[in-house]
Amino acid sequence: MTSRKLYWAKWRENCRRREWTFLLCGFVLLVAGPLALMVNLTGSRNGFADTLAYYGGDAQLAQQELREGMLRLFGESVGFSTLQAGLAAFFAVLFAVQGFCWLYSRQKTDLYMSVPVSLPKRYVLLWANGIFVYGIASFVSLLLSWAVGAGFSLLSSWTAAYSLVVWGMNLLAFTAMYHVALIAAMLTGNVLTAILGCSVLFLYESAARLLLDALKSMFYYSYCRADSDRLRESPWLTPFIGYLDFSGEIWYQGGGPAVRDGSGWLGPLAREAALLAFAAILAGLAAYWLFRRRKTESYQQSVVFAPLRVAAELFLVIPASVAVGITAGKLANDRGVFLFGGCLLGALAGHGLIRLVYKRELTAMLGGKLTALVCLAGSLLCLCFFRFDWAGYDAYLPELTELASVSVAQEMTPDSFGYYTEPFFGNGVYQSLEDRILERMNSAEEETMETVLSLAKKWREEGMPGAKPGTELSDDSGCWVARFSLKNGRQVYRRFYMNYEENADRLDILLRDPNYRRERYQLFDEAFLEALGTMRIFYTDGRERTLFTGEKQKLLDALRKDFEGYDYSLITGSLPVGGVEFVLQESEEPNAASLIWTYPVYGDFADTAAELAENGIYADGPGEYEPEDISGLSLYYYHYEGMEDSILGDGQYPEQDITVVFRNEQETGELLRAMYPYALSYLAGGEFWDIGTDARFSVSAVLSQEGQEKRYLEPDLLLLREKEPDFVEERVREAAQKQD
Repeated sequence: MTSRKLYWAKWRENCRRREWTFLLCGFVLLVAGPLALMVNLTGSRNGFADTLAYYGGDAQLAQQELREGMLRLFGESVGFSTLQAGLAAFFAVLFAVQGFCWLYSRQKTDLYMSVPVSLPKRYVLLWANGIFVYGIASFVSLLLSWAVGAGFSLLSSWTAAYSLVVWGMNLLAFTAMYHVALIAAMLTGNVLTAILGCSVLFLYESAARLLLDALKSMFYYSYCRADSDRLRESPWLTPFIGYLDFSGEIWYQGGGPAVRDGSGWLGPLAREAALLAFAAILAGLAAYWLFRRRKTESYQQSVVFAPLRVAAELFLVIPASVAVGITAGKLANDRGVFLFGGCLLGALAGHGLIRLVYKRELTAMLGGKLTALVCLAGSLLCLCFFRFDWAGYDAYLPELTELASVSVAQEMTPDSFGYYTEPFFGNGVYQSLEDRILERMNSAEEETMETVLSLAKKWREEGMPGAKPGTELSDDSGCWVARFSLKNGRQVYRRFYMNYEENADRLDILLRDPNYRRERYQLFDEAFLEALGTMRIFYTDGRERTLFTGEKQKLLDALRKDFEGYDYSLITGSLPVGGVEFVLQESEEPNAASLIWTYPVYGDFADTAAELAENGIYADGPGEYEPEDISGLSLYYYHYEGMEDSILGDGQYPEQDITVVFRNEQETGELLRAMYPYALSYLAGGEFWDIGTDARFSVSAVLSQEGQEKRYLEPDLLLLREKEPDFVEERVREAAQKQD
């Protein structure tokens, strides 16, 4: 029976043996916590003069900005951060490996085992020291950070309570990572392999996800970024990567936490705490079981239990060899010899390296032939599974009867109408339109679901042009992503390409879907309507920008009604005659940030045109400058050898920039009528078709005194190909001959 006196004597002895790690932990947490916080806060306060100058001497604004910045620094110091997660992982590995390194020496093992202390108590003695030291050191660091925060008048009761929750989560994460590191320490036979084992256990899940994403990206042609994001954002089971990812998603404003996507942080916190607790319990039980099963004669072995050697080799060599094969295949742009040859070489090299680690003899690299064959076969089977799509990923599409709803969006949907943030200011976080549409569209319209399925099936039947090697894609095609929500709760992401001209009717169905329209164009969002009262509205025809002073609600209703007919047929049939701008400022300050949404107005937008006309604004066409409005008009034409459809031909003239200046009033007038405002071109549906601008030319125009008196906008124009006057090419050739 173990006496209490002997037990505490062994405890003190263990503390003396490990005191350097305890001192290191306290010192690092002191420097990374309160000392770094003091330096950062002092630097922010000393930089007040620069902040004051930035705000033009406005002391109130500068003081507010300084206060918010210091609160953010304080919140990051006592809250969740990737630095704290990294430090917890570092000391978890250090305490686990250093605390049980005596297991790697026969002499030390015999000495420890000869002491009359029971096995459970011996384990608790060593295990608890690591948790107690990290917990006490991190808590002292937190208290000192509170003192620093109080000294700068930043500490509040809410911040103190929140930081205590963070400290508890950090300790829980440390415990989970500590237990995982203990497993590595129990399984390996020396300090070096224990550290390598910790690296494997900490990062294996992350590496496996990267490899899976690489395999899908390389071999599944309908695999899309949204599906890749779903894989990346799924909950992590590994404590280190999971807690690091969670900490990185927390940000601070005004000293308070929020999740980066703008949602609340309590839900993700509870979920992460549950995952960490589960990992800590499971890994802790496994570590203790391994400690009890560990044999004293296993010192100096790389892996303790012989049956685990083969399993460990397979789990390491097969993914590594597949990664080598993928790398070789990508570098050689080859999916055959180099792909499989690289995989085979990777498997053989990995097997030899593992054998060398196990046996520590060069001759041992040639042994274990059966295991080598299993590694080769497993690597090839894994590669073939994806290379030949044995799972039927690309071939699978759900049936219409299985669907509950569908979301569909262009891949990399352009945000030319305006950024999508909600709420608009404060904690608003930008979300790409593609992600928003896929997440929230969820159309249950049978016509829409049938259309998306038919487009995806048609693309597969045509051989997946645009994605599959050796296939060509027409110029007027685009890539779309669909999320099929099945009635059984499953979600399926797939991408497909469509030729817009061939599928114009089907594309119209998608663009007219009310659920798509609601998410694609922010003017249909209720949050947009709520903010309408504080917005300013302008109409621009590219030449003039006029403030709308009428009833905003009526104009928005009219624009919403007209936008119900906004589809591919309208976009390709005409160009916008103008644009309606909605401007929302964060505050009434002159330099306050603003958000701008600009929507096209077409000639068919009768309701919008009527509302504008009541305010004296006539949407009858893009603004055209008259010759007297322009003091100088120049065209720049860039010619290079091999240029298709070159005005100068191929090989007759060297590569050069050609400048043509127009001073003749008649020519200037004809040329101005062939121009289109650059600002409106962004609204003209360029994601679906070429609006007809002439990319060979760039235009430079300067307002005359008369144009400035009319308060016209500075001309920023594009030359339309179909309206290009005949004399333009002649003048370019004349200018080229003069320059030559």
